[in-house]
Amino acid sequence: ALPAEDPAHGIAPPYPVVVYQHAFTTCKETLIAVADTFARFGIALVGIDMVMHGSRHPDGPGGCTLDAGAFFDTGNFVRTTDRVRQAVVDILAFVRALRHGAPPDILPAPDGDGVSELDPGRLAIAGQSMGASVLMNVLALSHDLGAGLINVGGGVFTNLMLASMVDD
Repeated sequence: ALPAEDPAHGIAPPYPVVVYQHAFTTCKETLIAVADTFARFGIALVGIDMVMHGSRHPDGPGGCTLDAGAFFDTGNFVRTTDRVRQAVVDILAFVRALRHGAPPDILPAPDGDGVSELDPGRLAIAGQSMGASVLMNVLALSHDLGAGLINVGGGVFTNLMLASMVDD
């Protein structure tokens, strides 16, 4: 999500970037809920789906909700922790690509205009719930970030796994 250009208020490309990590059982498109708030401050918002979520769901993309059992493999706790680790690695790689790769030129679509809309020198992350828990690890491991916003992160994944095994 990109802010509207407003030079009178100092909002112009290249925009600072926040990489958003969604909550458990949702998808990257939930960033729309906060995109307008970030855009008012001239901040672009980007996101990727965690493993087993959204466009990376094993049944293919088709929605933004997920049965908890698809991510938490109650028969194999190691597989579940590997999925959390993969989410951390994915965000680290995404942040590194933004920071050290060619500056993204995305508008006008499909080939751009030779001007990057995103400023990889002003890069931060924000996460919601399980996304925030994943980003705590990213913040500890990355030197490419200027800031991080952790919203309701925390909790014990094994408690979540046990709760997902209970039938209503």
